[in-house]
Amino acid sequence: MAKVFVSYSHDQGVWVWSRLVPLLKAYGAEVLIDVERFSGGIALESQMDDLQNQADQQLLCFSKSYLSSPNCDHEWRRAHAGDPGFLSGKVIPIKVEAGVTLPPEIRTPNPLYFNLANDRNSGTWKQLFESLGLTVPCCPVEWLEGVDDIMLTLPRMGCVNLVIEKGLQSRPLIDHLVTAQHPRRLLPDLKTIDLASGECASRSGLLQTILTAAGIRQSLPKNRSADLVEFSRLVSGLPSLKLAIQHFDMVVTNRREYTDQLFSTLYSLTEQRKLALLVVSHSPYATLLPPDHPISSIQFKTVELKGLR
Repeated sequence: MAKVFVSYSHDQGVWVWSRLVPLLKAYGAEVLIDVERFSGGIALESQMDDLQNQADQQLLCFSKSYLSSPNCDHEWRRAHAGDPGFLSGKVIPIKVEAGVTLPPEIRTPNPLYFNLANDRNSGTWKQLFESLGLTVPCCPVEWLEGVDDIMLTLPRMGCVNLVIEKGLQSRPLIDHLVTAQHPRRLLPDLKTIDLASGECASRSGLLQTILTAAGIRQSLPKNRSADLVEFSRLVSGLPSLKLAIQHFDMVVTNRREYTDQLFSTLYSLTEQRKLALLVVSHSPYATLLPPDHPISSIQFKTVELKGLR
């Protein structure tokens, strides 16, 4: 796993924390960045140097405020001193603001830099990540927009269908939603279950897994006429439950256990705004189930992730 040091001005912090860093992590880099690695009570410059020294590669995020910052000046000059001719590909300049001019020490060797002042160009992202030795499985812009769409929906107790092309992984995106702390927490209360896991193969196992994920340890009645009633009562007693369901396509092959009554209960909880669903599937949910299926009554926001062409 490549260790990537990110040197930036905090004036561009929101962009770095919410766009650059999540993609680096999603595509397999270990990110070395101050907000996650620095500790109180230790000299700032010492921490800067120690973190920078751990890096396999360094990203220098140039902006006007970056060029006027003594700390940023210290970092980019240390990076430059390690490879003044830009021969190793270990130091990569990025423009993150329109109109910024790179320092003459960098312009003279004329390394390839990446202009992300407009970060809606997937081709630029792809070139950057490939320069870092990272695999780019899906469109970076689509990935970022997917996060934005989910964050517009789930916190309002709406539901989302995340449709991912076969061969892609949804886990990095979901992990980002749960673990992100900068510039703000996203969905730390999002709980995840996987229909492909053994414990979710039966209806009773699925219901119990959902309750456990929600922090409820109570067992459900074994009687099928009572388990959904008790499940609904327990979930209704929560302030809310945001639930990501992985491998939702399995509702097709396991209709015997995933009954209409089960989904009628889930639909009712979404109507009460006690449950918000993020269902992850390879095909849109509407194509997996009959039009009269109870879950078809839920209004889903569709978010798609496709492989990079």
